[in-house]
Amino acid sequence: MDQSARFLVLPKKVNYVMLKKLLKLILRYRTNDMMRLVFHTEDLKKHLVESLKASEQFSELFGDRYYDEKMKIMPQVFKRLIKDEVLSEFEVEDLKRIIEKRNTIAHEVQIFTRDLYVELKEYSKCNSFESEYDYFALKRLIEYKEKIRSQWKGAHVLSMRDFEFEFADKIYKNDNIKLLKRIKKLNIERSALIDRVNKELSGFDFKNYDDYPKNTENYKVNGSLSKRGVKTCRDLLLQGLSVHTVSILMDVNLDRVKYQNRKILKEK
Repeated sequence: MDQSARFLVLPKKVNYVMLKKLLKLILRYRTNDMMRLVFHTEDLKKHLVESLKASEQFSELFGDRYYDEKMKIMPQVFKRLIKDEVLSEFEVEDLKRIIEKRNTIAHEVQIFTRDLYVELKEYSKCNSFESEYDYFALKRLIEYKEKIRSQWKGAHVLSMRDFEFEFADKIYKNDNIKLLKRIKKLNIERSALIDRVNKELSGFDFKNYDDYPKNTENYKVNGSLSKRGVKTCRDLLLQGLSVHTVSILMDVNLDRVKYQNRKILKEK
């Protein structure tokens, strides 16, 4: 994935215009990404373990011991990658972190999705629920995988796993190419709208709570606008604010604000 992934990072101060639609697209993107990461991580681990054990069976041929059954196998795998100069120490440490991400997906996947949950936004401001998702982990993993398979000095154990996942892998990858385009487009539109609304409100001031658009008296128990809320909505429109700005200020569905605006225009 290229540098356009920066469009997938949500701004810290989020206004919820178009946000839910954007979040759904990002969640779909991450889901596809995580499915691929889980497969490629497990496939690489199995390939390394199987190849390490096979290399031990032919240790006389390779002139070196590859595997000690009395020791944990993954540390031996990482040690071998460094010893044979297949990966650098830095790359091995990065590979370990990527494998840990796979474990997080399996056991605590919410860590990679909670920053997208709108209802947690206010809570997260106090509890630092920043995004922990690494959009480049899969790209690095596949690069390590290709490097290991081409430079591994021991025996190679072949499998059908890649072939069996090839169709799904292609679908996930192509879907994310399309999703990224939609995410970038929506993010640009949303940023432009927020800038426009901020400019519109630059000289606007609510001097007391009675005038405040989100005054609790403007809403019914079910969250819809009360009679007072409808009047506030109409007053804001009559003061020249756009339907988008009023929708944001009052946290009201845009269509409902447009309905009130149409009524005002008819009355004129």
